Amino acid sequence: MKFLRIHLQTKFSVAVITVVLFFGSVNIYLIYQGVSTALKKELQKRLIYIAKNLANNCATPILYEDIITLQKMVDEVLVLDRDIGYCFILDQNNKIIVHSFADGFPKELIAANILGANDSLQIKLLSSGDEVYRDIAIPILSGELGIVRVGVRQHQIQSQIQRVVITFVAMVVLFLILGILGAVIIARFITKPISNIVEVAERLDLEAHPVRIKPTSRDEIGYLTVKFNQMIQRLHRLYHQLKDSQQKLIQTEKMAALGVMAAGIAHEINNPLAGLQNAIRRILASPSNQEQLHRYQPMIQSALNHIAEVVNNLLGFAHPLEDVVEPVDLEDLIEKALLLVAYRLEKNRITLKKEIMGKIPAIWGNPQKLQQVFINLILNAIDTMPDGGTLTIAYQENNGEVRLRISDTGEGIPDEYQSRIFDPFFTTKPAGKGTGLGLSVSYQIIRSHGGRLTFSSTQGKGTTFCICLPVKNVKEKEVSPAC
Repeated sequence: MKFLRIHLQTKFSVAVITVVLFFGSVNIYLIYQGVSTALKKELQKRLIYIAKNLANNCATPILYEDIITLQKMVDEVLVLDRDIGYCFILDQNNKIIVHSFADGFPKELIAANILGANDSLQIKLLSSGDEVYRDIAIPILSGELGIVRVGVRQHQIQSQIQRVVITFVAMVVLFLILGILGAVIIARFITKPISNIVEVAERLDLEAHPVRIKPTSRDEIGYLTVKFNQMIQRLHRLYHQLKDSQQKLIQTEKMAALGVMAAGIAHEINNPLAGLQNAIRRILASPSNQEQLHRYQPMIQSALNHIAEVVNNLLGFAHPLEDVVEPVDLEDLIEKALLLVAYRLEKNRITLKKEIMGKIPAIWGNPQKLQQVFINLILNAIDTMPDGGTLTIAYQENNGEVRLRISDTGEGIPDEYQSRIFDPFFTTKPAGKGTGLGLSVSYQIIRSHGGRLTFSSTQGKGTTFCICLPVKNVKEKEVSPAC
């Protein structure tokens, strides 16, 4: 599963935006509630004022039964405030005196809001047709002369409230947008140094010269940058110390392997030397015998070639390690390794079996290190078969990688030891017979070549080590569970 990384700047921006949106939404709600309530009260106060003013002014015309003046007053109320939908005046018996309805007075309005004897004001919501009105009833001279009724359209009140609220909301949204932009800018300013650290960490190459990040502030982030630079310097120094130690460790294991092979190498050289001495002694005894000279000449040349090959392989193996990468012929490298351990195979009466499946391409690698791996694995296999057995070496190219299997018919690895087989200094051999570094070093060498070293073992039947190496040189990748 691929890890999805969310940048710190994104997290910071989302957090700030969330807070801004939350408080902005709360403010919008509170503003709506506050403004709505305040406007309703203000409109209601204004309408009550208009109704009371009309009630006070119409007392005299009612006493004089001046209908024309009363009608004029009612009409002026509608002109004075466009939100008012109707206005009418009732006498003390709730009979209509004047009204503002052009199409006739709806009589049901009279009973819809009856003012009590002791009431000085009464407000009700009434429906008339498709409209909803806020109906205000005000007594004239405490109700002795009648009642003034004023109705204001409810949707007009809501429209005014919405206009004011929309204005406030627009202002809040503008501040929200400015807050979000500010949050993004601040987040970028704060997280930029951290992003620089992450970028350097992702491109970190301990082989190259360490990269230094310039601190941009004197706060905690600047302090973090300074400490990060110091950490990179320490990592770079420790990496090269570790690399040097690993090279020395590999060389130590190589010398240990040479010690194990010393007797066999001496045997490989002594046998042809004995033949050379015998041939030279016979030639010197009869220097004029041309037939004998011709017979021994190819034997001498063959013995010298064999000694030269053994010595060259030995020198190549014992030579200090160099960090060189070049095309490597694995078959040739295995043959050279087998030549160095040939005496051990013969001494332990071990049968060598080779299985080559198709043409094996060259790989990119370090021939010295790879040869050390092959010798380590072959020597381990020989040690598990002291009374003889079969050593099988199989090659195969598959899916862009070369697979090499080294199998023995020895005693196998006990189950309780298999999880520790690649641990440094772990060995099942008697004291003085092994360093415990061979498999650990081999594992690291194969990993450094972008390959895999795995094994399978059954106690009493034998062990198979499998080396998988890419045909093209690649960077180190994760180790698969098996070849």
